[in-house]
Amino acid sequence: HRSACGKNYGMAAASVTSAAPVPGSASKRRPHKPKSDVIKKDSSGVGTHVLRKHPPSKLSKRKNDIYINRRTEFPVQLVRCTKLLEEGYNELNIHGLGAAINRAINLALKLQDTSPYELKNEVTTSTVELTDEFEPMDDEQSYHSQHRNTSAIHIRLYRTNPSQQYPS
Repeated sequence: HRSACGKNYGMAAASVTSAAPVPGSASKRRPHKPKSDVIKKDSSGVGTHVLRKHPPSKLSKRKNDIYINRRTEFPVQLVRCTKLLEEGYNELNIHGLGAAINRAINLALKLQDTSPYELKNEVTTSTVELTDEFEPMDDEQSYHSQHRNTSAIHIRLYRTNPSQQYPS
């Protein structure tokens, strides 16, 4: 099935089995749902290529760089950021790409609203080039790739009073 924007929301049959939670376990993780491959079809409807979308190259990966995606649940991302502030980080860099931009903004605003610290923000936007590879499904087709651009947001949250201790 395809949406109006052409994204494949395939109805691939996948059975996911999960073990019963261990009594006393605080984990509420859901089983990982694998991404289904997007198949590029020719005019006759026959599949010719498998589309592989590559993630963008990340600028840096410090502990206080938070890359937001749509797969990780919002409360988990919020707890991760809160823990970093509790550990004494004076600054968080929140990065969102494409459909995750709204979530990155919401996360930054929620942190500012709920944090015991006074947090300020600096926001920048950019365009990121992504590469999609089309792998042939048979030897008659050729391998090719395409580049596309998507929007990105980078939010720097920082404490206005770095010497302030986290309340116990």
